[in-house]
Amino acid sequence: MQRSHYIYVALINEKVTGYLWAEHIRRNETPLTYSGSKLYIHHISVSEAHRRNRVGVSLMNRAEKLAESLKVDYIALDVWSFNHEAEEFFKENKFSDYNRKMWK
Repeated sequence: MQRSHYIYVALINEKVTGYLWAEHIRRNETPLTYSGSKLYIHHISVSEAHRRNRVGVSLMNRAEKLAESLKVDYIALDVWSFNHEAEEFFKENKFSDYNRKMWK
């Protein structure tokens, strides 16, 4: 498996207002999995004062351009089930559920 990391920082008036950390993961075929490539978004964060000002959208757009240039199969991320604000943001940006983890 090969991995490459990318970090993007959003600036407004030379102040950091948000960041995105993504990883390009390339997986070789095994007897149990197909080969593939994905861009996994580990973190995206926007300062509370700059939310709803398209900072997050700009960071996600940058990740999508990266994914296109890398020719990945898909973009993936995790969101905490209690973080309804983040979940709505990702849905507005055309992300949908594909897996659900549970714990006890």
